[in-house]
Amino acid sequence: MRLGIVIVSLALLTAGPAFADAGLDVVMHGSKNGAPACSSCHGQTGAGQPQAGIPRLAGLNARYIVRQLEGFASSARANSVMAPIASALTAAERAAVAKYFSMQVPPKAKDATPDPKLVAAGAAL
Repeated sequence: MRLGIVIVSLALLTAGPAFADAGLDVVMHGSKNGAPACSSCHGQTGAGQPQAGIPRLAGLNARYIVRQLEGFASSARANSVMAPIASALTAAERAAVAKYFSMQVPPKAKDATPDPKLVAAGAAL
């Protein structure tokens, strides 16, 4: 059974931009099985909310995202927030959401003054 899910997920991940549009629907409106809209936490473009501990998904590898969602759904990866959400997504929805977020451009990092101690440590390496 698990091999079948992996094969279906891989096949769906290679689908084109139209498939990512299906992911946008789940991202914006949630799933028919009760998963809430991904955008409510991760944002429409997957920028996340770093200050709240909600990770950026934009630009991540689609296979990586699917693997994480499968881990949450199967309880192989424990997370009380994501487990019920991932469980409410079908394999096709997980793949579509992953494809959508993988196609988004990650937000530009804010300019920050580097920590001199970290710069020195890097130079020492």
